[in-house]
Amino acid sequence: MALENNSNSIKISPYQAAALMLCFSLSGLAAFRPQGDSLAVCAAARTAAAAVGTVVFTLLPAGGGLRGRTGRRILAAVSGGYLLVQLVLLLSGMSAGLQFSYPDFYSLPAVTVCTAAAAAYCASMRLRGTARAACAAAVFMLVTLVLTAAGAADRFDADRLDLAVSGKGDAFIRQLLTAFSQMPELPLLAVLRSSIDRPRRAAAVWFAGHSLAWCAVLTVCAGVLGGQALTGIPSDTLSSYSRTAVIERFDALMLMMWALCSLLAAAGLLLGIRSCVRQWSEKAAACAVPLSAAAAAAAVMLLGTAADGFIPMTVLAAAMPAAALFGHAAGHDPETE
Repeated sequence: MALENNSNSIKISPYQAAALMLCFSLSGLAAFRPQGDSLAVCAAARTAAAAVGTVVFTLLPAGGGLRGRTGRRILAAVSGGYLLVQLVLLLSGMSAGLQFSYPDFYSLPAVTVCTAAAAAYCASMRLRGTARAACAAAVFMLVTLVLTAAGAADRFDADRLDLAVSGKGDAFIRQLLTAFSQMPELPLLAVLRSSIDRPRRAAAVWFAGHSLAWCAVLTVCAGVLGGQALTGIPSDTLSSYSRTAVIERFDALMLMMWALCSLLAAAGLLLGIRSCVRQWSEKAAACAVPLSAAAAAAAVMLLGTAADGFIPMTVLAAAMPAAALFGHAAGHDPETE
């Protein structure tokens, strides 16, 4: 339920905000590739990274960031740049995932341009419209994951969960750094904080949904696929194995839900970028969404699907507290609603 603040503007509810952030988590889960690491280690790393980010977000006091105009602008620039990089990574990851699973049907330029354009259109619904759509998308994606897991339940073998994978400690650190570099949910939540009712509750709800989804899905993938889950995209492979009396294969449904969550996640990033640009110029904010979408699409096509290799993970992880500080320091942004 949306609540009205003192300036007669309407904030989105914590559950709507959590659903928007959950679209990032579910999109990342659908495209996740373990690169040979144990799925149990991957799930633990993703949960640990989300827990650290949630604690940092919760402990930072509201209004505790920089309040000077110059300080706000600097943090806005850092935050906007961080969100733009995450948009590039999101578009690159979606293109790479589609080309990996369906190399004969999708091309990098077509996927990138169409996704960026659709995300810009979704962002035109403003924050309230995007958040409402995210609620439906998150629910549909969770239902799809439950049906997919149920359809493969007869193949589940608990003995496959304990895979003898060496170097679990190194794998955990590697996956933890990757998780931090690909987790824009909480920084975006901080940037949009002034437009969200009870943002700390939104962070807690997101953490619960994020952790449950990652742990449950990767556990099912490991139990059904065994060693096959260490390569490729486990959720996509699981959807091709899953069958019910009504649905023969779930891969097409999974693809549709993944694309929907990715679109709304990209739209959320564009709204966050516009909020950051508003700290510098009202006029520039009016065209921030289409320009940011075009810039991200151009970057993906120039760098290819290996765009994430050009961005140091440590820099992205270090940008998280800066984005959070900006979110606490920024004033109310009616344009994001």
